[in-house]
Amino acid sequence: MRYKGQHHSIKIAVAETDDTVKLRARFDQEYLRRYGHANSAADVEVVVLHSLATLHMKRPDVARLARPGAKRKTAEREIRPIFFLEEECFLPTQVYDRYELAPGFGGQGPALIVEYGSSTLIGPRDTFRIGKLGEIDIVCNH
Repeated sequence: MRYKGQHHSIKIAVAETDDTVKLRARFDQEYLRRYGHANSAADVEVVVLHSLATLHMKRPDVARLARPGAKRKTAEREIRPIFFLEEECFLPTQVYDRYELAPGFGGQGPALIVEYGSSTLIGPRDTFRIGKLGEIDIVCNH
């Protein structure tokens, strides 16, 4: 709300039982608190009205959101040389298609898991397992 003609507005909470008189009184009170003066004779306007709704609902079963099983016989795409800084050399690295990795699948590094938009690199001494929701759990063995 703001005084008509002003540029800056202030937020005023609106209760379900408020009428225009209560709302105006709350505006004048907040204006007085902030600026040290208020003008109860001036016109005020509502500039923006924000509302919030909440809904209590049953939580979804996230396990059923997991991807279906693999479509191909193997998730292995190729073996590619990848340079690992800690080894200071290229190592033959198994490349996996992320979309073909079924829950429970596990592997040992070095590995590269590729998908649209990102890749996950598994270090030479690390292991990984695909969780029941399709997440990649990596165990670092440095």
